[in-house]
Amino acid sequence: MSSNTTDRFDFDTWMHLFEENPEAFEAKRQQEIDRFMADLSDKSRERMGKLQWRIDKERERSSSPMESCLRVHNMMWDSVYGERGLLYGLELLIETCETQEVRQKTAEILEFKRSS
Repeated sequence: MSSNTTDRFDFDTWMHLFEENPEAFEAKRQQEIDRFMADLSDKSRERMGKLQWRIDKERERSSSPMESCLRVHNMMWDSVYGERGLLYGLELLIETCETQEVRQKTAEILEFKRSS
């Protein structure tokens, strides 16, 4: 979770914190998100900020942690298989490349003799 790559996410520690002190869990979760975002370029930070906002709204709309997890899970799959998702983009790219290959023109290469 931290920007330090040697740190490891410890699920049990986070789970115990959530069970014992949900407010502290939320504060630490936000701190880790902010730390991650601080290391991003401006463009990436803006995109990730929008994604995080969507995730937070799904969490707010959820009546339980499990529902929250399922909502975020569905968001992820929608970004892959949904309308204009990753799969759509890849298929469009393949189609574009195939079309451009057909349109490429061939030409005869002429040899020019050097003048002395």
